[in-house]
Amino acid sequence: MILHQKAKCDRPEFRPALLADWDDVTFVHYAVAPAELQEHMPFQLDLFEGSAYISLVAFTQRHLRPRIGGRLAAALAAPLASHPFLNVRTYVRHQGRQAIYFLCEWIPNRLATWIGPALYGLPYRLGRLSYQYDRLPEAAHHDVNAGGARLVFDAFPASDASLAQAAPGTLDAFLLERYLAFTRCRGRDAGFRVDHAPWMQRRATVLIRETQLLKQTGVQWDYARPVSCHYSEGARCVGLGPPVTL
Repeated sequence: MILHQKAKCDRPEFRPALLADWDDVTFVHYAVAPAELQEHMPFQLDLFEGSAYISLVAFTQRHLRPRIGGRLAAALAAPLASHPFLNVRTYVRHQGRQAIYFLCEWIPNRLATWIGPALYGLPYRLGRLSYQYDRLPEAAHHDVNAGGARLVFDAFPASDASLAQAAPGTLDAFLLERYLAFTRCRGRDAGFRVDHAPWMQRRATVLIRETQLLKQTGVQWDYARPVSCHYSEGARCVGLGPPVTL
């Protein structure tokens, strides 16, 4: 799908280690009890009006490449460059900074499941991901299969709403506008920057068909309450900074 926004890859104030494009991004958000979730977290939960949140984020990464090195570096990165993702993330704060913390990330790329954890401390797991998109009527279909369990859900973006940024101070902005991720990398707390233009998104209706896979996150999902869904056409030239020890 053609993006409605354009982003430049040259950012004088930030020099990322990697660049990528993210296409067709679906966010499904759940409210959860903070006390139950905090015991699984190495960082303090970031709450919105007393509630904690977990989000499913499905998208397709394209053209992952080093910022420097030109065509040769891009060719070397080609085996990792393009594939679907399913992230399960929550929201934390540490040292006065708000961030994302990933509970699990499923990808179909075996090589990336070795490199991502080693370099960034990312909780990659190998899975089979099938994403399909209908244009008329508009719908996004997601099917993730791993370890004999599946997550299947469909998203239907609102046809009467235009793409827009989340309003500052709202729950939508709290959930969407995050540009820092915290991890445990080589036994240490670490963080890395994620840089892109604000999400141009619209509300969507979600139909959850199967959730057995989510039990592999270690979180009790029986009491998670779905609260909203967003769809974005994506972001270009997403910059990923190197991991830095906190």
